[in-house]
Amino acid sequence: MKANTKDFMQKVQNTILAHFDNLDTLKSEINHYYKNFGFNYADTMVQYGCFDCYYSQCAESIAEWFNISVDDTWAYYKNDSQKLWDWYKHFICRELEHIRTGKKVYIK
Repeated sequence: MKANTKDFMQKVQNTILAHFDNLDTLKSEINHYYKNFGFNYADTMVQYGCFDCYYSQCAESIAEWFNISVDDTWAYYKNDSQKLWDWYKHFICRELEHIRTGKKVYIK
């Protein structure tokens, strides 16, 4: 699966939404971070622990998004936890921006 498909983006957005009560609460939290941290808001949300915090959780999420095993995920990132974390943040931040701007939002 490619990371720029509707299906992939929807999976990431569902992962994001799972950490909040509902879409309105998520949007409110995004607005809070955006007002306080500007363009770095999404990275700050991830760094502050709004989503997966452990490498194993990130690997599980990425595996789910790409429909592969967790072992294959680690193999793809060459067991480099920093690389895995950076890509996890990239995907989450990209989808947070889609939700914030109302473009390519596939969750309700």
